[in-house]
Amino acid sequence: MEAMVSRLFFRFQGLPVLLEEEEGFLSLLGFAEAEGREATPLLSRWKAEVEEYLSGLRKSFDLPYRLPGSAFAQRVYAATLDVPYGQTASYASLLGRNFARPVGTALAKNPLALVIPCHRIVGANDPYLYRYGPEIKKRLLDLERNHR
Repeated sequence: MEAMVSRLFFRFQGLPVLLEEEEGFLSLLGFAEAEGREATPLLSRWKAEVEEYLSGLRKSFDLPYRLPGSAFAQRVYAATLDVPYGQTASYASLLGRNFARPVGTALAKNPLALVIPCHRIVGANDPYLYRYGPEIKKRLLDLERNHR
């Protein structure tokens, strides 16, 4: 039996934000155009927290989420959470130089942008490489620098 997924799409300060809830947990937070206006109580609360974050009023999230991934991906996500708000780290420094490429691969699959702040991880050759595009990554990094 397939789990029911609720989806909420909204724009905030020009950014397209997509949220998905599955089985009472946030399962997706991304920046993409999509259909969806199912404002469940949980998605409404997540929307409020995302808007606070994008306004510089919040630095982390308090609501339930589910983060799938391999054991390696979970290590990458945990290390990413250790990078403080308003700061950056390199792919090579996250788990060691030999893991820079696998770290990048894991973060490219991160389904919870902002919750797992992969925008804080920068490449040596392209600091704005990001699943959702360089403009959004630059905007998020600037937001955090201005609200430390």
